[in-house]
Amino acid sequence: MSIVLLVVKTTLVLGAVLLLQRLGWFTAAQRHILVGVGVFSLPLVAAGIWWPAAEVPFVQPVLLPTLDLPLLLPELVVQELSHPGSYEQTLSWAGLALVGYITVSAVLLVLWTLRVVLTQKWLGERRTVQMLPAWDGKRAVPLQVSTQVTAPMTWGVWRPVIIVPHNWREWSAAQQRAALTHELAHVQRKDTLTMLAAGLVGCLFWWQPLYWIAIRLLGEHAERACDDKVLETGTPADEYAGHLVELARAQRMGAALSMASPHALRGRIRALLDAKQRRVPLTRGSAAAALGCSVMLLAPISLVGAQDNGLRKFASDGDLMPIVKVGAVYPAQARDQGIEGYVVVEFRVDADGATRDAQVVEAQPPGVFEAAALRAVGRYKYKPRVEAGVPVAVSGIRNRLTFALDRDGALSSDPGATVPAMSEPFYRDMAILHSAIDEARYDDAQALLEQLRQRAAAMNGNEVGQLQNLAGYLAFKLGDFPSAISAYEGVLEQSAAIPQGLTATTLYTLAQLNFVVENFDQSLHYIQRWRDFATNEGPIPLIFMAQVHYRMQDYPAATERLEEGLAKAEARNVEVRENWWKLLSFLYFEQERWADLVPILENLNRDYPNEEYKKNLQIARQAAAQT
Repeated sequence: MSIVLLVVKTTLVLGAVLLLQRLGWFTAAQRHILVGVGVFSLPLVAAGIWWPAAEVPFVQPVLLPTLDLPLLLPELVVQELSHPGSYEQTLSWAGLALVGYITVSAVLLVLWTLRVVLTQKWLGERRTVQMLPAWDGKRAVPLQVSTQVTAPMTWGVWRPVIIVPHNWREWSAAQQRAALTHELAHVQRKDTLTMLAAGLVGCLFWWQPLYWIAIRLLGEHAERACDDKVLETGTPADEYAGHLVELARAQRMGAALSMASPHALRGRIRALLDAKQRRVPLTRGSAAAALGCSVMLLAPISLVGAQDNGLRKFASDGDLMPIVKVGAVYPAQARDQGIEGYVVVEFRVDADGATRDAQVVEAQPPGVFEAAALRAVGRYKYKPRVEAGVPVAVSGIRNRLTFALDRDGALSSDPGATVPAMSEPFYRDMAILHSAIDEARYDDAQALLEQLRQRAAAMNGNEVGQLQNLAGYLAFKLGDFPSAISAYEGVLEQSAAIPQGLTATTLYTLAQLNFVVENFDQSLHYIQRWRDFATNEGPIPLIFMAQVHYRMQDYPAATERLEEGLAKAEARNVEVRENWWKLLSFLYFEQERWADLVPILENLNRDYPNEEYKKNLQIARQAAAQT
């Protein structure tokens, strides 16, 4: 986004000054100032976009919706999603573009340096024949003769000199006077320094087409401004124009400024002979007027994307971000005994997004849920943190896995409908299939699944539904989300013969899987159907719905669901997670609800103090004060 903003702002800046300098009431010297302001503002535009103080690494909100599922379907937990393949491809293209840009810029910088060095070498041996008083009266400018030049030119930045050809003495007094007046004007205006610096800017902004137009006009206006100086001394325009034509016939030049550069000579002569041209001497007042026009024109442009430069970086995409989390299977013995608890696990996320070296930090009660929690964390997948375009490993990541029965009493109990019983052989085969999946023996699991499918005609509706349930789970483990969705839809086809709890959890699972594949309309459809089963739903489903609306960019609906979920969490004394506050702050930001955003960031600073939130709060307060 910053690259696009840079292109837009540089185009607006240069386009504005190029249009402004075409106005007829400006003199050549004033036009030179206008174009120069445009060229030299380009680095400032880039610095304004990437200024470190404006970088607010507010991680894009990610959620942790949870769902208790039956034993045959481990809990599916989905966080803020992305597709690693497309992300890596984007990163790859961005890296190639950066390498290309650096290469071209480096080549141009070398060529710029060579041009300066070779010009100095090309000028060769020179002898000083006279010291000319500068316009400011404070210093003298050496007049040197060289056999290499064919027309007078100015060279040097800190100690400029005027160089004339070896036949200088053969010129008429009028020609000499005009030439020296022209070159002394270059010295006074410091045009050599201006053109060299403008060329250096081009090493960074070579990709901007308007820069090349501006740099050409910068040189033309400098020459015309010096021509006007000559005419101010009383030299006839036609006589001076004829002298320029003679000098241009055999002109050779490098990085030095020549009096008779053949480039744009036709335009210079046309301007000299145009009696309508304004040739008012450049005073401090007229220079300030030109500079003021530039500032007035460029100031609004500098504000383009200013808000994006600060608050919009709330959505930084370079940070560690969970992709999919599969929850732990509730240990059967703990479930049967009604034991609840939690496990805090610490682990490392490698550059490929996989988790490594997971270890238990805390567990209550001890010795019950640790193994299940470690197996679950081992299946997590993250989008890795990216620093300087390179994915890096991150250590010290902690997750708390909660094991609770009948969370919030969200699902209504079965109404007593008769459910066909599963046969003992089928139950035994399903247990074997579930173990094969859980142990990542996917080839064995697929072979057993095919055997069971061949016997599907002899199964009752409940058995078919349970088989489809495990088929969906296997497809999910293999990362085949479309097949998983199809299998779980097959579970719903048996809704009249399966337990109501399985129907409800399948609806929630389908909502989450459709979220994974970014089919957000279907995700909302299934979560709404799930809510028909809920008698006392907790905040988690509402948070999940807020995330779906957020991904659909329906920020008002997302805000409404999230506020409702937070209200339920507060009413039930459920801990509000940090990422929920982050999402709400992002939604308030998108809707420019600054007054609502400030207290949310104050809560984050109070409960989760760090420098990021402190910077975010300062920016939000500034935005609120401006509204």
